[in-house]
Amino acid sequence: TMTVLAIAAFGFTAAGCAKRQAPPPPASSPPPPSTPWLAKTAPTGNPVPCVESPGNRCVIEIKVTPVAGGCSDNAVSLPEFVELLDDQKHKKIEWQLPTGYHFCPRAGDGVFQDSAAVPENLFDVDWNGRCSNKFTWHRKQQDTKNYAYFLRFRDEQNTVVCIKDPWIKNG
Repeated sequence: TMTVLAIAAFGFTAAGCAKRQAPPPPASSPPPPSTPWLAKTAPTGNPVPCVESPGNRCVIEIKVTPVAGGCSDNAVSLPEFVELLDDQKHKKIEWQLPTGYHFCPRAGDGVFQDSAAVPENLFDVDWNGRCSNKFTWHRKQQDTKNYAYFLRFRDEQNTVVCIKDPWIKNG
């Protein structure tokens, strides 16, 4: 009799669990960021040496010329292939946006390595979480290889998202 009761209790419990569904996510949850596939081709020609800046930084200035309210790959202008100088001159890589645009990490913006195969001991990302017109990587070592990366940012009204996919040579 105890066995029959245990089996019946298990059957009712299993049936009750099977009918339960996970609650839906809260309505205030933002959708996950989506990044369209970027057409990536290896860089051609020689990289542009990054200019020395105060504070051992390589500063990459970004220009934006939106077209019809959008921000295609052609609307974003920056050197397509930059070479970092020796690691004493370029300890940081800093991307700077023009007035009216910012990197907003909590919305999925930033500068990202394009491959999971990039060694973890080359660059650290400065994740401060605040929206800013600057985004920084800290360079940990030099290896003279080329690396693809992409950047994603938005206008300050959060109506236009821009994406670009250049290269960097870790000089």
